[in-house]
Amino acid sequence: MDQYRIKSWEDIGKIDFSGLSMKNICQLHFVDLGLAFEFYNSYAKTRDFSVRKSRSRIVNEKVREKAYVCSCEGYRLEKWNHMKNRVREPKPETRCGCMSKLHVFFDAVTESWVVRDFCDEHNYELVVPKLARMLRSHKKMTEPDISQMNHMKEVGISIPNIFGSLASQCGGYENVNFSIKDMHNQVAKQRRQLPDDLTSAMAYLKTLAARDQNLFYSLDYDLFGDVLAFDATYKKNRYRLSVVIFSGVNHHNQIVVFGAAIVSNERKSTYVWLLKQLLIAMKGKTPTSVITDGHPSMAIAIQEVFLNAHHRLCAWHLMRNATSNIHKPQITKMFTKLMLGDYELGVFEQKWEEMVGFFGVEDQEWM
Repeated sequence: MDQYRIKSWEDIGKIDFSGLSMKNICQLHFVDLGLAFEFYNSYAKTRDFSVRKSRSRIVNEKVREKAYVCSCEGYRLEKWNHMKNRVREPKPETRCGCMSKLHVFFDAVTESWVVRDFCDEHNYELVVPKLARMLRSHKKMTEPDISQMNHMKEVGISIPNIFGSLASQCGGYENVNFSIKDMHNQVAKQRRQLPDDLTSAMAYLKTLAARDQNLFYSLDYDLFGDVLAFDATYKKNRYRLSVVIFSGVNHHNQIVVFGAAIVSNERKSTYVWLLKQLLIAMKGKTPTSVITDGHPSMAIAIQEVFLNAHHRLCAWHLMRNATSNIHKPQITKMFTKLMLGDYELGVFEQKWEEMVGFFGVEDQEWM
């Protein structure tokens, strides 16, 4: 019985469809439902017709029977031909009541899908063999085709030239199972799946929050929010207003901007409100560390809003403080090297003690 058991795509590829009889097909059983469809679709391609999925029988929320039919099975419902709000003319009718089908059911004993009924009679003229590849169920790009197309597009090759290259690999255009239009459709599908600059910066912040109303907007940083850099040193605009940037680093060591705000002042109450709005945007997730430029109002606001966060100065301000407090270029150079180095905690502490001892600055209060 194992000779009739289809366990994988490889098993389907080994079948000689030209010598397959109706008796052989009725003895087949499949380990999953997907293989049953792939078998019938492969069979249909050798017989010059197309197939589609049809009715299912569901028991206890599980599919227990499934029918696959010729694409010309049944008839179009009349309501689709008389739609009052139809924009385009209805497409030509392709269904003609064909009875060809493969009906399978789940056998609990063998735990496989067994053929219950098979019909191979058509009531219409089938397409010529060389056009069968362009029928709907056979006309598709495989993952390797899509991958190769994407790689060639990345280096500037046009879709028609890519199609020609793929046709050469297949031994001619007649052996390609898709058209140039299918390639354009695949490219369009991929574009739809890509984020489009966060939907044009969330439709330009919903048209500037319906024309201001003090413009507050939120941004979720759920994935990368362990360390938050909080900077308000930019005052380059003509109004001398502070632009506060909330940023961090992702797992590729790339900067991620979580949010931004323009504030009219740098009072404690302003920063408390701002951090609370950020906390709402972060869905309550607080950072473990917050790095700032050392502004006193920021420090107080962080203690009030991010209760368990560690407040730290940024590297630039630490280097500036080191330069102004130590007054020794050699120490400053070593200090910077240690601060920016990638050391384990124990190694860092050891090197720090060695530096302090070497330069004799154990009593230096700033150190």
